[in-house]
Amino acid sequence: SKKEMMFIEADKKRFKVAYDLIKTKLFDSYAIKEFHHEETLYKHFPTMKLTLEGKIDCYSTISPSDEIIILDYKSGGFNVGTTETYSKGFDLQLLIYCYLITNNPSTKDNKIAGAYFSPVL
Repeated sequence: SKKEMMFIEADKKRFKVAYDLIKTKLFDSYAIKEFHHEETLYKHFPTMKLTLEGKIDCYSTISPSDEIIILDYKSGGFNVGTTETYSKGFDLQLLIYCYLITNNPSTKDNKIAGAYFSPVL
């Protein structure tokens, strides 16, 4: 729908801003290769009867290294490292996303370049 496309385009712009910041600070010869928006990934543990699930706001593969950058948007404000963030599980969220991506058949051979929270007003 038009509304969904508006949000997807806004996400792409936010991702590009974050990527440009990373690029100017860390990488000078990298480019965005693939963009994934709101993808749900699963990892099933049959012996524990447990499935780990995460809906990743967006991640991108960068070239030439094929590394992955993960972004998770926070619309209600967010402070990293506070007692509140730990109790809400935010500090585990990016680690779980990294785990799911590195255990996903289509991305298991990619290294993680970074995982970031991005505030959204």
